[in-house]
Amino acid sequence: MSTITHKDSLLELLATRLELLEIKKEEVDTTKSLFEQGILDSLSFLEFAVEIEAKFDMELDFSELDPTEFNSIEKLSKIIENGN
Repeated sequence: MSTITHKDSLLELLATRLELLEIKKEEVDTTKSLFEQGILDSLSFLEFAVEIEAKFDMELDFSELDPTEFNSIEKLSKIIENGN
């Protein structure tokens, strides 16, 4: 029985974008910035944030966070685990 983690769920939310960019989920470095990896830009990040809020039934308060705190799968996963 496999356990789906927040990281897996976040990668699933990015699946369509990754497919368009011809990037496999396994190729995404979850510790590096999604922006630096060319996966997200500012507009696509906003769309991604809306999907995160809907999927995890939470509101992301970016005014309380430093931008480097939410730029990777790893960091976003921790925000979700801590309930923002």
